Amino acid sequence: MKTIGIIGAMQIEIDKIIEKLENKTETKQSGQIFYSGTIHGQKIVLTCSGIGKVNAAISAQILISVFNVSCVINTGIAGNMSDNLKIGDVVISDTLTYHDFNQRFLAMFAPFKEVLKGDADLIAMAETAINSFPDRNFNYKKGLIVTGDVFLEDTVLKNEIKTKFNPLCIEMEGAAIAHCC
Repeated sequence: MKTIGIIGAMQIEIDKIIEKLENKTETKQSGQIFYSGTIHGQKIVLTCSGIGKVNAAISAQILISVFNVSCVINTGIAGNMSDNLKIGDVVISDTLTYHDFNQRFLAMFAPFKEVLKGDADLIAMAETAINSFPDRNFNYKKGLIVTGDVFLEDTVLKNEIKTKFNPLCIEMEGAAIAHCC
């Protein structure tokens, strides 16, 4: 059976998943805790990476190298960059990139592409899961998420990022996780 890796930047982003783990074990690796177990028979390893691209990439690499996960899911809170989203809506990333790094360098060196694509099967599973909610009181969108090591509070910077990328949302870990994977 394949193992799914899950990363949240903050503990609050993974606590509800930890509660669902059956046969839970904890392993400390490189100073952070990795929770292993099953949910509905599916093997899961999840961790709280800490905020930022470097922390997220380290966590992703540990999930891959130490826990041999077959895929990694990033979960958590993001900043809204779209007029079509409201608090509580869900965004599924089909594409990720860095807003604070020159995309030309991404194309010249590994990963040799300016944007990183999400796994089509995982995206389809996420959509199926969302659509299975009988009385869903939230919407979901699928599209671009941009990542950078900045807690976006500057309206000028927000507008520059919105103009350049037109993302659905902005956060601080996703592209680094995708890049590592």
